[in-house]
Amino acid sequence: MAIPVIDLSKLDGQERAETLTKIANGCEEWGFFQVVNHGIPVELLERVKKVSSECYKLRAEAFRKSNPVRLLNKLVDQEGKEFERRSAEKIRKEFDRWRSPIEDEVRKESDRWRSPTKEEV
Repeated sequence: MAIPVIDLSKLDGQERAETLTKIANGCEEWGFFQVVNHGIPVELLERVKKVSSECYKLRAEAFRKSNPVRLLNKLVDQEGKEFERRSAEKIRKEFDRWRSPIEDEVRKESDRWRSPTKEEV
């Protein structure tokens, strides 16, 4: 199924009713449509696209510099650092929790398998 294409040059002729029906269908069924033969010079369309794009870039840059975005970025940075700190603490605690019993077992085993010292012989 293709996007509806509306030929505006047909609005002034015998196909006016059919063209209006296509416009209504494009709006109701698709929410948009492509317009051809509208009479707007290509150069003007290109200038409008360029100005729109530049305006969007300026708005996007201003948005990134806005106070709410700066505060949100600051919060994300703080939370990230806090998460890293909490994660490191959690890893250390887990490591300590497992290390102690393992070290105890290793000590026991190493005592059993170690070579006797001169004093012990």
